[in-house]
Parts: sequence; C-alpha cells; structure tokens
Amino acid sequence: MKRILLLIFSPLLILFQSYSTFGQPLITPDIIKNADTYLSRMVPFGFNGTVLIAEKDKIVLNKGYGMAEREQGIPNGPDIIYSLGSIVKPFTATLIMKLVQDGQIELTDPLAKLFPDVPSDKKSIEIHHLLSHSSGFPEAIGSDKEYITKENYIHEVWETPLAFIPGAYYLYSNVGFTMLAMVVEKVTGKNYEEYLFETILKPAGMKNTGYTLPDWDITKLAHNFFAGHDNGTFMDREFYPTWNLIGNGGMLSTTEDMYRFYRLIKSNKLLTAETKNKMFTPVFMEDAYGWVNIDNGEIIQHNGGGSDGNGAVFRWFPKDDLFLMIFTNSTFQDKPGFLSVEQPLQDIIFGKEILLPPEVIEISEAVSLEKFEGSYQLSGGAEFTLQNELRTFKFHPENQQAVSLLFNMHEGSSDWIAWNNKISSIMKAVVEEEKYDSLAKITEDPDRLKELIENEIKMEGYEKPRIRVLFSIQINPRIFMTMTAISEEIFDEESMLMQLYFENEQFAGMGINFGRARLPEMTFVPVCLDLFTGYNFSFNRECTLRIRYDQSGLVSSMIFNNGPEQKILKKE
Repeated sequence: MKRILLLIFSPLLILFQSYSTFGQPLITPDIIKNADTYLSRMVPFGFNGTVLIAEKDKIVLNKGYGMAEREQGIPNGPDIIYSLGSIVKPFTATLIMKLVQDGQIELTDPLAKLFPDVPSDKKSIEIHHLLSHSSGFPEAIGSDKEYITKENYIHEVWETPLAFIPGAYYLYSNVGFTMLAMVVEKVTGKNYEEYLFETILKPAGMKNTGYTLPDWDITKLAHNFFAGHDNGTFMDREFYPTWNLIGNGGMLSTTEDMYRFYRLIKSNKLLTAETKNKMFTPVFMEDAYGWVNIDNGEIIQHNGGGSDGNGAVFRWFPKDDLFLMIFTNSTFQDKPGFLSVEQPLQDIIFGKEILLPPEVIEISEAVSLEKFEGSYQLSGGAEFTLQNELRTFKFHPENQQAVSLLFNMHEGSSDWIAWNNKISSIMKAVVEEEKYDSLAKITEDPDRLKELIENEIKMEGYEKPRIRVLFSIQINPRIFMTMTAISEEIFDEESMLMQLYFENEQFAGMGINFGRARLPEMTFVPVCLDLFTGYNFSFNRECTLRIRYDQSGLVSSMIFNNGPEQKILKKE
C-alpha cells in the first residue's frame, strides 16, 4: 500500500498551508455546519466517503457523502466499511511495541534472532529498522492482489538485495511491516489477525475491523472507484488478504471503529505513556515507528491509498484532544480523494476561512453538455479538452496558457511560460546532470536546496532520474508554485511530483507527492445555458466560464473569470 507523503514547507510557507493547529479548537455548531456544507458541496465534483470528527471524546460529526455503490444507489455512511490502506502500519507498530513493553522482544533484536535462515546481508536488520523504514528492504516485492504463501514471501524477501546498509537511510517499505507481522506470529505463536483481535480490536470494541475475522455484511462494503471505474470491494478479490498486504495494508474498518482505536491509543490502557513516547518519536524526518509525527507532536497521523481508488487518513491532535478520520472510496485526478479535502476540512475545524466549492444548482435536462466535448485552441494560446462526465464536464488543460485561464492568471501569460522554461533548464541540470551551480539563480542557500533534492531522489531509489516542468500557478499575491515531475520511466505512469514554492522568484519551500505527470484539471457544472462554474479539489480554487455562441448556435468564444474574451480558433 502506498503512503501519501505530506508536504514539507519552509517556515515562510507555513503561513498559508500548515499541518500545525491554528489556535485552540472550539467546535461550535456553526463549524460543524460549515464542515458538512463543504463536504456536501464537494460531492458533485467527485468526493465520495465518510468523515468522523470528535472532540474531547465526543463525536460531533459522523456522516457519509456520495455513493458507496453506484449501481444499487447505496450511499456512504457511518456503517459503510472501507479499506484502511497503509493505516494498518500503526496497528502493527502498536502490536510490536506491546511485545517490547511486555519484555518479549527488544527493539535492538536482529532478524537473525528470530529467523535462523536469514541470509548474511540481512542478519543485522533490527526490529527498530523495520519500524522506522530504515531496513533497506524495498517498498514492495509483489502486487497487493497477487497470491503468495508465507514461505514464498519470506524466500522472496531473503533473495531481494537491500537498497542500503540497515540504518543508513530511509526507504518507505511495506515489506518491512509484513516482516513485523511475521515477527508477531513468531513471538506469540498466533496468527497475526488473531493476535491483533485479542490485543487491540476486542479491548477497543472494534467489531468491524480486520481482514477476514469479522462477519462482514457485504452490502456495507464500499466499492472503490478509480477514475470512475468500479473496482468492486476488497472482498471481491480472488486472493484476499495476501502476504503482500498482511501487516502493512488493506485491512477493512469503519469511522466509528477507528474512533475506538484512537481512544485506546490515547489512553494508557494498552501502552504506557513511556512506550507511546518511543513509538511516536520521529526517527527519520517526521516518520516514527509506524506513525507520522508532525510539528513536534501537534499531529499524530498516518494515511494510505491504493490503486483501486480507496483512501484514508487518521489524524489525531493530542494537544487539542481532537480526532479526524476520513475514508474515501473514489479518486480525484488519479489520487485518493481524502488528499483533496483533508486540509480544507482541518482549516474549517480550527476556524480558518476557506473558499467553499460552488453550490450546484439543478437545471433543466435540456442543457446538454455533450456538444461541448472536444479539443480546443483559443486566441490567447490556450489548448485544452472538455470531457462530458455525468452532469459535469472535465476541463483538461494541455499547456500553461490554459492553466493560467483556470487560475485567473490572465496577465503575464508569456512570463509564466518563460519562468517554466527557466526552471526547466535549472532543474534538468540539477536532476539529470548533477550540475548545481544554477541553483544560485533561485535561492540564497543552494547547498540546502541541493540537499533537499538529492534526499528525495535517493529515497525513491532513482539512478537515472529525468525531470519535467508541468505548470506554475499563483497561490496567493506573494507565493507561486511550480510543479515538476521526476521519473526514470515514462511520465504517463506514476512519478514523484516535486512542488517548488517561490516568493519574488526565490525558493521558499518544497512539497512532495506521487501521481501522474499531468496539468491540474477542473470540474465544471452548469449554472445556466451559457454560464458554468468550476472547482479544483487540489488547490481549492474556483473558476467561472461563460460561453458565447454564434448565430448558428455553435460555441464561438469563452470568458474565464470575467477576463478577456477568448475566441475559439480550433475545435476538434
């Protein structure tokens, strides 16, 4: 299961996007109403899932949005069962720390102590290395859907070369956590899920969490949708669970069960305060033992997503005694849906104003969107395609000029193209040729930026990376962001998306995510015959589009955000 990396910002950028709290939370009825309004308005633009918010051991919102299963019209809700993705890792880490606390193992125990047949290059890997993603094991050795026995899995692990000497670096590894599940079985003599049930699920009252032990009501299992395609449920898979998943991902649960897990973790009933402190202490950057510790304990969390379209995030604010759980069962722009709502929702909870998505107004069925489908070229140089999807259409930009129209950057469009070319030249030299002198053009501390870029490339294991500048957008009057994609293979597949933030054309921060190398799409809904309103999940931005017709009824021009009229030069 792929973990979704959080953004890493310089202190400057924390001003406009941060995972720190914005003061003391006081979740009033108005805040809950605003959160519900925000999530409800996101549904027409593609959001599907269930959200739980709790403060001081009281659930203040637990509600579903969109559909769990579209063909039968089953809505999402608190009783719907979703995939946890990589949030299984906190469960595995908790089990291991319980064994450490009880004196049954030590963090320094090497694999050789538990697995007599471990090859020599892996004998020195310790429990600590597995928990902290520093073992040198790869991210995965097979597909989550591929059947493999426990014995064959171990054989594959032993045969797989390490990426580095254990403890030397960080490399996110599902393999490491599956090995921890095997450690649990070795030490306890019990099946991983059985020991999980005895130790965590039963004491917490979690009746709807697990792989196969719960008596699942199949009508309550969320279907997962990737780019609109129904991939069914996890229980529809031919092989579930497999050892490519056990201990690291793919377990099923509900929002209320995860609330019960949060309450167990924050208490001292299972783990002592001392043990939890060890578990939550970062080892590499923000990564602790199976958890992510943000802003020195302001947030304890983990998230996860999968290729089927499932996504989830567990976010606990210990100092504020607040908990947020989001499950999503559809993607947006090929990424788990929770990524688009987690930060705006957190901002609402802590009283920060955000731009609400436009309210979708029901209009006559006579408004057909099919006639707008096609590829366009406008007089200002913008190129894009419009794709009809249900009662909306997707705007797919194909160049910077089209992005500038969507994000209200009409003025200086040629300057943005020139900027993209400049960054492309600098970053190609850095990433592809390891020439760093040009970094001085965009930062007063080129050594620091060099270190950041090198670390990210090293963590992904790229040996011959290539980079492509995708687009730039204005974040606020002072800050803009240039999106780049780094990959060794074709950019149509998953790439590392490196977001470079600038103020006055000087580097101010960096964000890392993963996905396809594409320009930011926007979903538009009709307001009337000639007016449409669009919304972008990822950047929380709105756009208005007015369409003008010629005498024959054909589209002749477009106006974005009340900007200059753009004549249609070509439509195919």
